[in-house]
Amino acid sequence: GNYSVSIVSAQLVIAKKAILVEWSASRNFVYNGSEQYVRVSEVVGAVSGEETSVIGSLVYAGKGIDAGNYTASVTLPSDSNYYFSSVQSCAYSIAQKTVELDWKEDVFTFVYDGGGKAPEAVCGESGVTVIYEYFTAEGVSLGNVKPTEIGSYKVTAKISEKNFKADAIVHEFFIVESVSAGEA
Repeated sequence: GNYSVSIVSAQLVIAKKAILVEWSASRNFVYNGSEQYVRVSEVVGAVSGEETSVIGSLVYAGKGIDAGNYTASVTLPSDSNYYFSSVQSCAYSIAQKTVELDWKEDVFTFVYDGGGKAPEAVCGESGVTVIYEYFTAEGVSLGNVKPTEIGSYKVTAKISEKNFKADAIVHEFFIVESVSAGEA
C-alpha cells in the first residue's frame, strides 16, 4: 500500500516536583528518657492525595533524648518524585523534667557519737543524685562534709542533673549530747 510505518522510540524524563514542609506547632518537649523530635505536619506543593505518603516517606535527623536545644531536619528518599528546593529544618527544645525533693525521714535531731550526722533527702525519680551543703548556725559553709560536733546546723539538698531540675530544700538540724542512763 500507500502507507509506510516507522517505529519511533523516545525517552521521557519526568521532572521531580518541588515541595516544602510545615512543622508541627509542638516544639517544646519535656525530658522523658525517650527519643523526641518535632515532626512535619503538612507538605505544601505535593500532588493532591499524595501528602500522607510523602509525610510517611520523610527521613528525620536531629532527634534528641537529653534536655537541650536541637534542630530537626528531613530529607526525601532518593526515589521520591519530589525534592526540597531548600533545607527543611526546625529548631525545638527538650526541657528538664521537674522532680520533687523531700526529706527521707522527719528526724532532725541526732545523738553525738563522733561521726557525721545529717538528715537525708530523697528524690521521686530513680537514679537522681542528691547533693548536700552543710552550714553552721552562723551560716558558715562546711561544704559537703556532714558535721560531727554537737551544735545547730542547716542543710541544703539539691540536684545537679542534665535532665532533671528541682527546687532546693533546706532544713535545720541538731547534734545533741548523749544522755547516759545514770543521768536520766
